[in-house]
Amino acid sequence: MLADPLRALSQARLRAILTVTEQGSFAAAGRQLGLSHAAVSQQIREMEAAHGIRLFDRVEGALRPTPVCPEQAEIGQRIIAAEQDAARVLDRRDSHGKPRLRLGLGNSMPGLAIAARMLSLNPGLSINVETGSHQDILAAVLRRDVEVAVLPDLPPDPRFRRARW
Repeated sequence: MLADPLRALSQARLRAILTVTEQGSFAAAGRQLGLSHAAVSQQIREMEAAHGIRLFDRVEGALRPTPVCPEQAEIGQRIIAAEQDAARVLDRRDSHGKPRLRLGLGNSMPGLAIAARMLSLNPGLSINVETGSHQDILAAVLRRDVEVAVLPDLPPDPRFRRARW
């Protein structure tokens, strides 16, 4: 075990653990991460050596996650989600620092009127508009790619707040 196991922890290594767990091989994880399979394997070996554990058992040429691996992979998922949240915070401003609203329109006629009203009430606001089908815009809301959506006939769902304009 290395003298400072915390030094072996990194976002890249946790991402490698997550991706190998999901993909089942160093080669597939490397393709997804844009790395060589050797680089991914090295990240895993360094984590294993630093902490004196095995993350994957090698059985008949296949990688099988050990019991500690899913816990590490879940931490990797949370880190990726935090990185995406940080990017969203930055995306809420335009290049001049003005607030930006990402608006999803599943129904463009009332949506354009709502956007115009928002701009008249908030002259410093920048609005990015994404249009698409009901399913596309609903998916964008769930991914948090848009903050506000204009959708007709939204079924009751406790994840969403509704407002009439």
